[in-house]
Amino acid sequence: MGELETSEHLQDVPVLVATVTEDERKARALGAESFLRKPFERWMLLDELARITGQRADRAQRVLIVDDDPTFRHALRRTLEHAGCSIEEAASGAEGLERIRTWRPELVFLDLEMPAETLDGEAMLRILRDTPATAPLPVVLVSAASSEAGKRLEHAGAAVFVDKRDLSRENLERLLRASDPLADGILEPAPRPRAERHPPPTVPTTGVILPVTE
Repeated sequence: MGELETSEHLQDVPVLVATVTEDERKARALGAESFLRKPFERWMLLDELARITGQRADRAQRVLIVDDDPTFRHALRRTLEHAGCSIEEAASGAEGLERIRTWRPELVFLDLEMPAETLDGEAMLRILRDTPATAPLPVVLVSAASSEAGKRLEHAGAAVFVDKRDLSRENLERLLRASDPLADGILEPAPRPRAERHPPPTVPTTGVILPVTE
């Protein structure tokens, strides 16, 4: 680090020290812009890199999944981790609020159909929007079926509503990169199986009716 400080070409390069020791004071004295003690989470490193370089990622990195269905959480987590995201999970609205308070996600996938006893999706969203610190937090409401509540909340501008069948990798990437998830044209609905069309039944006739002329 001493050579970096004396180099005409490198002295302005920000340095992040990552080590197992706790000697942050020494690292700062040697000119480090930032200090992380190992082990640390991926999102902590990304936050520090963004801070010392003055750059922000062009997509959400920390994503919280709030859903009482462990199978859905696992499937969505694997897809988002494959896209490079750091993931936290919550099985209820109450647990989701605690994760938001301690982990500070950049995007939340929130299931509407959760038990009201432990705070369902609509109640959790209402708390988020009524709290100044979390009011701007992007939220994607998800449901396994068409939801009037989801459409109503989306129409009111509270969150974007997505059918779980539409969470393809392509649509997830659009949601991660969207600065405003409510912007038009973000999602492309997944193709739905077309209902089979049957021809109208034929009515057998026993004779022919002819017009009567006088």
